[in-house]
Amino acid sequence: MIVVIVFLQTWRASIIPLIAVPVSIVGTFSLLLAFGFSINALSLFGMVLAIGIVVDDAIVVVENVERNIASGLSAKEATYLAMREVSGPIIAIALMLVAVFVPLAFMSGLTGQFYKQFAMTIAISTVISAFNSLTLSPALSVLLLKARTVALREQALQLVQHRFDEGDISELDVARATSELATARSDAITLAQLRAVSEHSLAILLGKPPAQISLAPRPLEPVTVQIPAGLPSALLERRPDIAAAERAMAAANARIGIAKAAFFPSLTLTGAGGFESASLGDLFRWTSRTFLLGPMVGTALTMPLFDGGARSANLANARAKYEEDVVNYRQQVLVAFQEVEDNLANLRILTDQIQAQNDAVQASGRVAQLSRAQYREGSVNYLDVIDSERTVLQSQRAAVQLTGAQAVYTVNLIRALGGGWDAPTSPTQPASPLAAR
Repeated sequence: MIVVIVFLQTWRASIIPLIAVPVSIVGTFSLLLAFGFSINALSLFGMVLAIGIVVDDAIVVVENVERNIASGLSAKEATYLAMREVSGPIIAIALMLVAVFVPLAFMSGLTGQFYKQFAMTIAISTVISAFNSLTLSPALSVLLLKARTVALREQALQLVQHRFDEGDISELDVARATSELATARSDAITLAQLRAVSEHSLAILLGKPPAQISLAPRPLEPVTVQIPAGLPSALLERRPDIAAAERAMAAANARIGIAKAAFFPSLTLTGAGGFESASLGDLFRWTSRTFLLGPMVGTALTMPLFDGGARSANLANARAKYEEDVVNYRQQVLVAFQEVEDNLANLRILTDQIQAQNDAVQASGRVAQLSRAQYREGSVNYLDVIDSERTVLQSQRAAVQLTGAQAVYTVNLIRALGGGWDAPTSPTQPASPLAAR
């Protein structure tokens, strides 16, 4: 994840995956309700896995756009080129995941009922993720990564125009700065149009008229959440994936008991009741009632003799399935611990990294200030000023990107814990082996 932070290097870029996640969640839940599915542990388990796909797709788009911008392209051109490069893989991955999970929804029996909603959640969220990556993410990339470019071009034009008025430079530098500013403004207008279309798509996913949705760009605020020390491992019991694995293990244990019961004899007791009388007139009198119970009526005792080993095979299969579910449960617990530790480590490292990056921002700002002063005096050319200002922007992007990453890791930690560290665990759930680990 640290490598991804270095690649994005801007708080604007970090906003794009954060917007893609709620869009995917809302769209998935809307379609689940449309198909008649409820929101339960299985659907939440599917969303936990699908959120990773959503974030990965958004980061792939943003990272490629950032790389193309760094090579000298405008935000619009960089986004267009990036989508030409990544559209094919994104579509291929989405189709592959849908092809893998959709058949699970058509399985029969108890297994089919167990996996149907999980498979549909993964498939729906994957399709929405691909839609976001091909439409919303590139539009936001162009819009958010272009705003600073216009301000930079305006400042550069003012500086060049001033030097031209003083007779220090030729009209060529003024024309070049004017062209860059006009291009930046034109791209900004195009981006506003793309942003409006993306907002309308989001409104449709929310089931609202397009005019009711408007996302105002705003800076990412620093995260001030303090994580207490000594978090109990019992918090992980609230995770839907661990709860689903524990219930699957309990169901497999119950099936072992059913398989064992097939080895025992089956006893059936039946009875009969009615009226009997020597004369027809007394047949329905209360004193003519009669009851029969037990062997005289129909006691049946059945016992398995030979079935070719079918019951033994069923018992062995039930035990093997139980052992498999136990292993899956333990593996899911280990994955949960890993996710918690990863996010805690990332938050610890980011604290020092943010401080170092802030120092880099101050140093690059001083360099840009000196280069502008030397340009006014005629000591350096205009390209040196542009390079120094680009360095300042890159340092500022990296600093705000780290702040955004801090927020992302905090949210990921809350998700890994199953809902934060203040929410109490369910009192109706029995004690879990997690608490003793």
